Amino acid sequence: MMLLNTNLKKSATKFLFASVTSALIFSSCSTNPAEEKTIADHETLIVSTHGKVMNINLEQNKIQWQYQSKYNPEGNRNLFSLSDDLLVQPFESGELIAFNLNTGKIFWQEHILGGGDGNEDAVATADGQLDTAFINSKKPLFMTQPLIAGDNVYITSTNQPQSSDVPALYNFNKKTGEKIWVENLPTVFNLFKPVLHNDFIFVNSAVYLNMYSKNEGTSTSYGVFDGADEFPDAKPSQFVKPIYT
Repeated sequence: MMLLNTNLKKSATKFLFASVTSALIFSSCSTNPAEEKTIADHETLIVSTHGKVMNINLEQNKIQWQYQSKYNPEGNRNLFSLSDDLLVQPFESGELIAFNLNTGKIFWQEHILGGGDGNEDAVATADGQLDTAFINSKKPLFMTQPLIAGDNVYITSTNQPQSSDVPALYNFNKKTGEKIWVENLPTVFNLFKPVLHNDFIFVNSAVYLNMYSKNEGTSTSYGVFDGADEFPDAKPSQFVKPIYT
């Protein structure tokens, strides 16, 4: 279940938002703001399930708009994020789509294929579309929720543990979808939404907690404890040798 709350500029309209995989789960509302102000034209229920995103108009009891990913009909275990009139939804197929919350218009669409900060190979059909069997062999590529912060969308990728694909932290331009930078991650277990604190993005990757500068993506440590390489009598840095495996 996903709890999201909104503040409106012109009204006190309430919203319900839910993100589900195989069952519809309704969330409740409170007075806390979401990541940023969310603007909707009507009382709205957003549902994400079985590779589909739906905007349900609660005032007229109708589906305002819906989108079905052709690569994810069996399910999608990702959560969407909201900012202003933007809804950003990742899919296990590696699709990352930014919709207009009210109309369903696609502002931009990106599709990662597991290459991390390197080259990505693809298999296409005769009509130039990505081959569904090829995409299915890559899943899951996203298993998380994007972080929308300022003009940026940060999201971590995953992949099958035995594959040669590379999990990474991606930074996309919120307005255009342009890929700003990519940093490879130490493990495939990137199931949590990145966290922004001050000017740094924190990522929990299995036993690791990595910190990156939000603008350049430069990986850095806390600077609080760097281990025996800085202090001869200190224990090994937990960022290099985690305390558990």
